[in-house]
Amino acid sequence: MPALACTSAYRAITPVAGVEVNSSSTYSSAFLFVGCQNGKAGYFPALVINGTESKYSATRFSAGDVIKVYTKVTPRAPRSG
Repeated sequence: MPALACTSAYRAITPVAGVEVNSSSTYSSAFLFVGCQNGKAGYFPALVINGTESKYSATRFSAGDVIKVYTKVTPRAPRSG
């Protein structure tokens, strides 16, 4: 992750890997928030699963860390019986 030189401006980027799901009616993605808020740098992962976002802001990363985000869609398992 890049080192950020933050000012009082709120700025962010979110590198993302995503896919359309459910016949393109929704999407799923994994991404990383990289930004400045209140003069401080912040880095945390988040997921969107079938259109519902979950932020993991308590899971902190730092400049220089390496993280891999990816998204995978698999078909439903066949129902038995």
